[in-house]
Amino acid sequence: MKKILFLSPYPHGDAPSQRFRFEQYFSFLEESNINYSQKSFISKETFLILYKKGFYVKKILGVSKGFLKRFW
Repeated sequence: MKKILFLSPYPHGDAPSQRFRFEQYFSFLEESNINYSQKSFISKETFLILYKKGFYVKKILGVSKGFLKRFW
């Protein structure tokens, strides 16, 4: 069985660019019996505050957590 890993910057379903580039094909992969998983760089919580003013400490911690998660 084939497997595909999608490494994406944002959580599933949140970024239009990801939906356009690869998330729109997930149903076709399932129909073709191809296993896939998507690992996002930042968490959903970090994404929700990423483009808002303020929240600097939470943003730094969220992005740092993403780096550490990918490193390990």
